[in-house]
Amino acid sequence: PPIAAPSGAAPGVDAVRVALVDSGVDYTLPLIRDALARTADGLPLGIDFRDGDNLPFDVVPGPGVSVRRHGTRVASVLLAEAPDVALVPYRYPGQDMRLMHALVEHAAAIGVRVIALPLGSDDAAQWQAFDAAARAHPELLFVGSAGNDGRDLDRRPLFPASLALDNLVTVSSGDDFGRAAAESGTGRTAVDWLIPAEAVAVTGFAGERSIAAGS
Repeated sequence: PPIAAPSGAAPGVDAVRVALVDSGVDYTLPLIRDALARTADGLPLGIDFRDGDNLPFDVVPGPGVSVRRHGTRVASVLLAEAPDVALVPYRYPGQDMRLMHALVEHAAAIGVRVIALPLGSDDAAQWQAFDAAARAHPELLFVGSAGNDGRDLDRRPLFPASLALDNLVTVSSGDDFGRAAAESGTGRTAVDWLIPAEAVAVTGFAGERSIAAGS
């Protein structure tokens, strides 16, 4: 079973709280442990909305689920780019996406300002609860992924990236010359930012280092 996050000092009081909605994170890694937003008692603020506890550990979901120990890698990129943020990890509620409403409400209540959503699906209905919550909290900035299957999101939407929200930006991956990667999602209307993300150093589950690419 997942283990409790180690105790530690929280980032500074002025650190911007950034939520990461993914498969969880390996919060035993010093890189992530030291970046966790915490309560005044030193307890981490993340939640596992799949298991219903406060241990959003990066574990491999069951058969048929595509996200596998993905969150730690994404968190490592986030913290490399923005080392002064206070990280709030959430394990996404794949068993019942209606819980995304509760996730957004929790994030808003604890002072999160930015919510990263490096996940997606073709089913718009799965994201209705999230859409309603996001509209209710215009003070939050949501960052969606354009995906890595080479689709044109203007022709074939991906959610939540394709939701018509004023407080959502959708990002995709390009090379250092500003060219979209072949496998990255595109869309003149749907995609807001193309960022260089085709040869990025990442730290994976258990601390292994590698090079990765993608939205």
